[in-house]
Amino acid sequence: MIDTLDKTIGRYKNTFDTKVDKVLTLNDYFYDIQKSSCREVTKYRDALNKYGKNSDEARLMKLNIPAVTTSGVFNTRKDHDLATEFTKVIVLDLDAQDNIGLDLEETILDLQEIPYTLAIHKSCSNLGLAVYVLINEWKSNTYQYVRSYYEMKTLANFDKATSNLSRLRYLSNDANIFVNTSAFELMIPQERKVEPKVYESKSQNITEDSKTNGLLKWWRNKYSMQSGSRNHNSYVLARTFNSYGVDKSVCQAILMGYESSDFNSTEILGIIESAYSNIADFNSLQWK
Repeated sequence: MIDTLDKTIGRYKNTFDTKVDKVLTLNDYFYDIQKSSCREVTKYRDALNKYGKNSDEARLMKLNIPAVTTSGVFNTRKDHDLATEFTKVIVLDLDAQDNIGLDLEETILDLQEIPYTLAIHKSCSNLGLAVYVLINEWKSNTYQYVRSYYEMKTLANFDKATSNLSRLRYLSNDANIFVNTSAFELMIPQERKVEPKVYESKSQNITEDSKTNGLLKWWRNKYSMQSGSRNHNSYVLARTFNSYGVDKSVCQAILMGYESSDFNSTEILGIIESAYSNIADFNSLQWK
């Protein structure tokens, strides 16, 4: 892990800067965040409190915050133009506005339990989280796989727009930054093209499918279908099935078994359609 924290990344003066202003290590970068010494971040947070997130004042302040490329030093800020060794670190963004009702402090504790989490800190706005994940390699499906994996583990929604390797990350101030010096590398599976399965006999195939049975056992042990939690917990199952490539008809067969007068088929099918509308996530996780 010492090797990872010693790997170099590029720092830029602001969003508009196209040349690396400073080369620093990940360890130095995390230390600067812990010191909470970036004045531009403080000014931005003050502008947010005073004028609001969508104000011109706040936007201008944000554009002037120094930024880094956490996956390494890039010549031209393009994914294919990495000038140094890949740090094997990518970042997930969690925005509070996309996670209404989510307790960030509890989510931080959940994230700390995942062995691939290298670091966590509050975002530059102080309203979200930046989650640094250690991976074994970068491939076209890496970001999608990592995001799906972390969403399943935490039930949080992570930003889908941060998927490119060379994306700039604004500095932040967080004296309580978490750094895991014992993080493991998350192994990224090969991309698989799998034809959708056809289930002629739903009940028989559900019983014989070890993947479906394993996911169903995990879900039943962790989630109840009591009134008040059925909608959310049904969505969790459907979203998980979608991520692991379980055919939608199987999900329908299982959840329709919970149909009742106050949890009708229209409601159940709507939940399933919502979960399976995440087409890019289908079969993005590998069952082991």
